[in-house]
Parts: sequence; C-alpha cells; structure tokens
Amino acid sequence: MLASLLSVALLLGAPPAEAEPEYRFSLEALSPEVELGAFGTLRIVVEPRADKKLNLKSPLRMELDSEGLRLDKALLGAADAREEDKRVTFETRFEGTRQGPASFSVRAVFFICDERVCERRTETRTARVTVRPRSRPE
Repeated sequence: MLASLLSVALLLGAPPAEAEPEYRFSLEALSPEVELGAFGTLRIVVEPRADKKLNLKSPLRMELDSEGLRLDKALLGAADAREEDKRVTFETRFEGTRQGPASFSVRAVFFICDERVCERRTETRTARVTVRPRSRPE
C-alpha cells in the first residue's frame, strides 16, 4: 500500500510532459555562401503538426529585411506559398551586394488552425550568409 501511495505521489508531483509544438517555423539560406553579385535562395518553412494547418486564406505576411543583400521580394504572401502535404514553403532569391558577412530576417504573421478555431501567430527569425569576392576567370 505504501508503494502505491508513493508511486501516485511521484506521478502527481512529476512535471507535465512537454507537448509537441503546434508548428515548426524556420528561415534558412539554401546556399550559406554566395559570390559578390551572385544569387542565392532563402526559404521559409511552416510545418504544422498533424492536427493543425496553416490557413492560406486568412491574412498571411512574411516581411523580409536584409543587410548586405538585395532581395527579389521583400514581402511574401499566400500567392508565394508552395504546399507539400502539411509543410508550406516560401522562397525568394537574394543577391550578394557587399562582401563579407550578411544577413536577412523575416517577421511573419500567419494563422494556425484546427477543426474549430484559428489562432494568430507571429515569428521573427534571422539567418546569416557570407558574400565571397568574385572568383577570377582562369
């Protein structure tokens, strides 16, 4: 009986198991290094867990900013989304405009939904790249 009481006490006092997050959000450069004047691609990924979805019909904004890079698009929305199962990706190109370390950042506003309700989410991320000098032709 004492062992049963102790195991119940331990269970009640145990910290709750961490729930799987509602979604995963990432920002990455597909090429972490580019030559000066060359282009690379940046990718934003939103991957909801199985019981959730990213609502592409509600307001959705991916505002991009950069330092040392020129972005093809500074604002991405639902029209730029590419769905692969539950994973949604957004991509745009960037050009290295200044040699050395460079970065880009995103401020994202979107809605994650389940069968009953949608909730507004915001995320901010920064990624870094290196802009190398142009290589000389041989």
